[in-house]
Amino acid sequence: MKCRLCQSEKTFYVFKKNTIIWGIKEGKEVWTIYECSDCKCRFIDNNQNKFDISLYYNEGYSENKVKDLEKSKIKSYKRRGKIQSKIINNILNNKQEKYKILDIGCNTGNFLSCLSHKFDKYGVELSAAAAKRASEKNIKVFNNKIEGVKFEPESFDVVTLFALIEHLEDPLTILKKMEY
Repeated sequence: MKCRLCQSEKTFYVFKKNTIIWGIKEGKEVWTIYECSDCKCRFIDNNQNKFDISLYYNEGYSENKVKDLEKSKIKSYKRRGKIQSKIINNILNNKQEKYKILDIGCNTGNFLSCLSHKFDKYGVELSAAAAKRASEKNIKVFNNKIEGVKFEPESFDVVTLFALIEHLEDPLTILKKMEY
């Protein structure tokens, strides 16, 4: 089994798990989870179950569920968003007055909303309910898979993908295309 990210052959079985749709119900599929010894990425066996990930981000991801999740995890979301925004600010070191940032898999926009007014904030989010919530935070959101959104090269100063790579069927192709 090759790693979906780095293509290493050094992968090992971690566990099997029934799919769970946003903690609401168990799915019918059983996923086998592997980990790469080289890059530490965990991934499912794509040959085991071909699936459309958009089903998992729309079926149980209603507006009410998004709001409930955000309320129940607001402290951890804010803490993580502040840490992530601090990392971005430290990397950029205030070299420009204004930055354009794209967060792929932006969810409800918690990370982007922690950034200062120095940022023009953009997100890509598969869930319509989460995209709507993010747009309420003055974030320009593209409600689509990243494969379905096209940007001109060098459109953004910063592109982030927090906790996203493991959700992509072919992450290497997506990363190679990133010239935003």
